[in-house]
Parts: sequence; C-alpha cells; structure tokens
Amino acid sequence: MDLGRPVETAPAAVTELYRTATPIPDLQPGGYDLNLTRVTFPAQMPSNPPHHRSGAALYYIISGTGANTIDGKTEARGPGSLIYEPYALVHRWGNPGNEPLVFLAFNINPEGVAAVLPGGPEKKQ
Repeated sequence: MDLGRPVETAPAAVTELYRTATPIPDLQPGGYDLNLTRVTFPAQMPSNPPHHRSGAALYYIISGTGANTIDGKTEARGPGSLIYEPYALVHRWGNPGNEPLVFLAFNINPEGVAAVLPGGPEKKQ
C-alpha cells in the first residue's frame, strides 16, 4: 500500500463543510465521548431552558426552521445550516414553525459527563 497516496480517488469528491476558526477551547487531556444524535423538535415547541455544552457541538439542520437564541438575540436557522456551539456558549433552541425541526448534533464531551448541561458553566476561580 502506498501511504503517500490520498485515500480519496476519482470519482470520490471530498468537501469540507465546517472547520472551527480556532482550536476548541477548554479541551483538556483525557478521554472524550463523541456522538452523533438525530434530534426532532415538534412544531410549535417553545424554546428549551438556557444550557451549554460540556465540550462542543456542531449542528446540521436537515428540515424545518429552528429558533436559536444567544445573548437575548434569536435567529432563524433553516435546512442546510451548520451551527457551531463552543464550550460555555449559553443558548436556547425552539421550533416556532409549523413543521418538525430535524437536525443532527455532533457532540464531543468529557468522558462520563453529559453533553448538555443546564444554565451556564461554573466560573473558574
């Protein structure tokens, strides 16, 4: 096997869809869980309580339009949207639309710690 040859060959096509602008902050040495979850919010679902990630997440909206609230500002996020949620970003999601909101959530979080935590992160002293 030629280790210097790219794995992707014609007719394969590779397109990077998202890359963080900077490395993910606050990831410390140690074990991490990595998961991909399909989430469905029913139509007219109110926003969930404020929460943050124990690591980081990347969302991909498949269908519907979600309401993403950060710092009191709500933005509509529709099909094809990619949303990065770094550690410590306190936010909310809801579905004010008339159809289900379906998205994929790719999470990286410390081993044994829930991916989603209520409220904001504890302040470091």
